[in-house]
Amino acid sequence: MPYAITLQMNVEASSKIQDLYELLADKGISNDQKNLGYPPHITLAVVDDIEQSHAKDVLEKLAQKWRAFPIQLTEIGNFHGIPATIFIHVAKAPLLHTYQSLLCHQIPTQSLNPHYKADQWIPHLTLAKDILDQDALKEATQSVRAVWKPLNATLNDMALIYFRPVQILWQASLR
Repeated sequence: MPYAITLQMNVEASSKIQDLYELLADKGISNDQKNLGYPPHITLAVVDDIEQSHAKDVLEKLAQKWRAFPIQLTEIGNFHGIPATIFIHVAKAPLLHTYQSLLCHQIPTQSLNPHYKADQWIPHLTLAKDILDQDALKEATQSVRAVWKPLNATLNDMALIYFRPVQILWQASLR
């Protein structure tokens, strides 16, 4: 089971994203994020294996230096494949890229999921990652786009989680 380092957002923005999770569940498209048991977030890194005490030390040092910061969630996108993923793009956010890159330099490269390497990472917020066919992906995309408006959010908490099921192993508020 993998681990993830995430940034969570303010309550108001999180509530609006959870409404989208509900929409996808109500339409029978996906319960993935609704049932995850973890609030909406941006994932900075996914690793297959990590020495927890070392990771917590690294994250504690980063959290002492990092500050909460605003982002804008913009348009709906997809990662194609089977299963497909529907997500919300994060507008250009230099500080988010800087933080993600700093974190990646603290993680052994062989442990880091290739999609989360600093030069491969696409900042996004996942709405569902269990869409099994193109018709469902099209319906999910159309359903979310019909109600979506760009959203300002503040990333204010960092966590190390183990998943699935989600277990929060370490968490801190950003200044």
